[in-house]
Amino acid sequence: MERSQHRDQIPTAIWKHVLIVSGVSFAYYLALHVLFQYGISDQFLFNQPDAVEYHRVGLSFFNGPLSESTLVRPYLYPLISVLGYKLFGAIGVWSMQLMLLIASVVLVFVAVLRVTASVRGAWAAAVIMLLNFSLFALTYHGLTEVISACLGAAIARRVVTAPSKLFSPRIATQVALMLAIASVVKPLFVPFLICWCVVVGMVALRRRTWRKRNVLMFVLALAPLLPQLAIMKVQHGRFGISDIGSHTLKNYLIARSYGEVHGIPLEEARPTVVAMDMDEVFNYATGSFSNILKLYAVDMEDNLYYGGGYTLELVQPPGLSFAPLVMEKTNKVYTVMHVVMLLLGLVVLYKVMKGMRSPWIGPWILLGAMNYYILLVSGISFWQGDRLVVFGICIWIVQYALTLLLLRGKIETADPNPTLT
Repeated sequence: MERSQHRDQIPTAIWKHVLIVSGVSFAYYLALHVLFQYGISDQFLFNQPDAVEYHRVGLSFFNGPLSESTLVRPYLYPLISVLGYKLFGAIGVWSMQLMLLIASVVLVFVAVLRVTASVRGAWAAAVIMLLNFSLFALTYHGLTEVISACLGAAIARRVVTAPSKLFSPRIATQVALMLAIASVVKPLFVPFLICWCVVVGMVALRRRTWRKRNVLMFVLALAPLLPQLAIMKVQHGRFGISDIGSHTLKNYLIARSYGEVHGIPLEEARPTVVAMDMDEVFNYATGSFSNILKLYAVDMEDNLYYGGGYTLELVQPPGLSFAPLVMEKTNKVYTVMHVVMLLLGLVVLYKVMKGMRSPWIGPWILLGAMNYYILLVSGISFWQGDRLVVFGICIWIVQYALTLLLLRGKIETADPNPTLT
């Protein structure tokens, strides 16, 4: 009887915590807004070149013709941000992104609560989110990092909701939808969407529990990709979501290497490298692999260990220069934690290979792949501080909670927290 009553009380308790976390986050971020004395203005919103490009793409959907930058900037974020800007100006975009950031904190809180069944652990996760000044600073900029963080949090929350049913038609389709939306915000998510579709297809064929209706709903979940696929085909004559990967690789890592090898400035190397086709880039990379690998390692170190709060450098007045310094120290702590958790993750992987069974292994593998892919891909670019990796915080917080849970080895095949689904 007591156990039944406890189960009935869980949903109420969760909503109570959600309201508290939401309120605390809102008050905290407003306090930071007053403390940092940021201006909610076009000056901040369009301070970064990428933000200007996103805005131009968005305006082209309303005013035409379509911007050529749709080749590297998918439609969804420009469309949403320009709509907010047209309705309410810079404050409309900032308000939207502040709400997305608060939603990210709440989603991470609920996800960690789901995994650990510990309110203290969930609050620790929320505090880690709140102490990331960089993510807050990015709410003032017309960039995709905040919405990407929220989508990452939503994916993490969804995959830990019912780990034993991860590949059920309902959850698999919902994850596919979120990955599809994320892919047309930040194309970095495209490889995960492709892998998810392949894995789900294999599982569906093996289990034979998917009906035609389930397959149809899964395919419909990929609909957010259609506008971008149409834009790429009509506007640029090619099939795909974005060329941002090859664009970044050429303009940053390869161009930097080419300039260093040939003794010319980066500005002179870029046009030469951009003019190369991918076969030429591959041939160059093969011949200069050691140099590229060295620069990649330097970029990784700069972006992760030495990366300060890139947009925090705009904090006013100068007396608040502590914020970038705090974020620089925080990123060093993050880097050490990434290394430690990677080592612990290898221990978990060894236990899995030795036969450990747990419903959490699937979510752990998925979130781990996303986490380390985000960290590793950051090495192909530079001069952007922690902006290249900051949006992954929602994913790695939940994944590291899973790592610690699996490391304890107390979970076999049963779901330890069935009342928290």
